[in-house]
Amino acid sequence: MENQVQTLTSYLWSRHLPVEPEELQRRARHLEKKFLENPDLSQTEEKLRGAVLHALRKTTYHWQELSYTEGLSLVYMAARLDGGFAAVSRAFHEIRARNPAF
Repeated sequence: MENQVQTLTSYLWSRHLPVEPEELQRRARHLEKKFLENPDLSQTEEKLRGAVLHALRKTTYHWQELSYTEGLSLVYMAARLDGGFAAVSRAFHEIRARNPAF
């Protein structure tokens, strides 16, 4: 279980946000301009579109939805438990420092 918790925590920290459609279109236009500026490459519209899509796939993070099963939910809960406990404990210590009667 500890290994699964560590693996899930590492995976969640390494994830990036999905790319917004506007940002993806901006990148595609930029790549298309870049390919058109290169005089060595005389490409048809279809080849140009394929080259742009290939370059986008290589350079864009492929975000995937995470589906939580019962087992993965338990691993997630265990992974988040220590951080949540630490935050609540720290808050209680801060309250006690300000109000000793708490």
